[in-house]
Amino acid sequence: MKKTVISFILIASALLCLVSCEKSNIEKTYESLNALAAKDYGSYTVETAVSSSEGNNVTHRYTVTNENGTVSVSYRIETLNAFELNDGAVTAPDEYMTVSEGTLTAEEALSMDIALPAFDFSSDFLSDAKLDSDGTKLSATVVSSEGFMGKALDGHGKMLEVSFNENGIEYILISYTTELGNSVTLKYIF
Repeated sequence: MKKTVISFILIASALLCLVSCEKSNIEKTYESLNALAAKDYGSYTVETAVSSSEGNNVTHRYTVTNENGTVSVSYRIETLNAFELNDGAVTAPDEYMTVSEGTLTAEEALSMDIALPAFDFSSDFLSDAKLDSDGTKLSATVVSSEGFMGKALDGHGKMLEVSFNENGIEYILISYTTELGNSVTLKYIF
């Protein structure tokens, strides 16, 4: 009986150590990611993809580049064309989708929502965080997008994936489902 109690205490202590070591490892990763997110990357790309349950998919891609103090934004925006209703008759558009592409200066791009968020990797905003076996990819549930990235994302099931190394963040991927059932992914590529 005494051996069983001692064995139970040892196993419980080992499990408690594993859990607390994992938590401290995650907290250290959050600190590293916050430092890496604060770096000046010079350029980054924001990709947004929306997929509806009907199979309609649209993507937006913005690449922001800062070279020699000049900021430019290259973009590619897909927009579904609307059907028109005229006196009870439905008229289909000539094209299913319109694609806009080009490059703008920073002043011209002010109306676009492409600013890099001030990411805050914290257990206050993220839960169920896990590191892969290499320690270079973090996955977590986003419990507060407003706290994590400074803006609220309307929807549920917000998941985060971050790929990084000692030199910087490779990408931050956020996926969620809107109240209308559309799947959304936001990907910040550095």
